Amino acid sequence: MSLNWPAKGPYEVLDYTINWARALGTDSISSSDWTISAADLVETNATNQAKTATIWLSGGVSGQSYTVFNTIVTAQGRTFTQTVGINVQNN
Repeated sequence: MSLNWPAKGPYEVLDYTINWARALGTDSISSSDWTISAADLVETNATNQAKTATIWLSGGVSGQSYTVFNTIVTAQGRTFTQTVGINVQNN
């Protein structure tokens, strides 16, 4: 399943979160890894809690669409991946 995040400006640094609670049930996130489809959209920070994974994004080119992938591994050894689309546009 693919999601779409609200657009960001090329000079903004914004945080975006995936809530994994529905998929995890009683399990929790052990590790979280992010991959971005192009080098001009940049991960500046990433964190995770028991049920959520958050990435901070900067940069990007106005008018471009990007794909961000979040892969988590749970405490019980499950692996999940979520694909998210994000557009960069001037505000």
